Amino acid sequence: MSIENLDRTNIVEVVNYAVPIYMQVRDTPFALGADDGDLNALITEGMGGCTRKHLFLADRLKQSGFKVDLGIATFDWRELPIPSEILSLLIDPIQYHMFLYVRNPGIDSPEMQLDATWDRRIKHLGFTVNDWDGVNSTPLAVPIKT
Repeated sequence: MSIENLDRTNIVEVVNYAVPIYMQVRDTPFALGADDGDLNALITEGMGGCTRKHLFLADRLKQSGFKVDLGIATFDWRELPIPSEILSLLIDPIQYHMFLYVRNPGIDSPEMQLDATWDRRIKHLGFTVNDWDGVNSTPLAVPIKT
């Protein structure tokens, strides 16, 4: 289904369009430093960090009729399954994480939280890889600091 032919008033059609886009973004390999804000680089370079992935996803979900807001939170890399020898290379392990708040205006539903950060190829390392059904929130990819 192409975006040009999408009936944005048909909830099933919108979800059937949006979920594969989410999965495509999620399954694009995660890469540190690939967060320059260039949306097209997610496809041309075939990789992205949380910012690039979620800016790309936000753009595509908006096109399909979703209301989208950016979420930004603080997290600590030391709380993730990363070897200490890698963590020791960080100047500051406290960083920012981007995710999305989305709402399908075609249905009376609560705002959803979406996070497509980690891809399937790193699941075996202990990272949570989220699925999305188009109507419910996903967990955040990182433990948030308050």
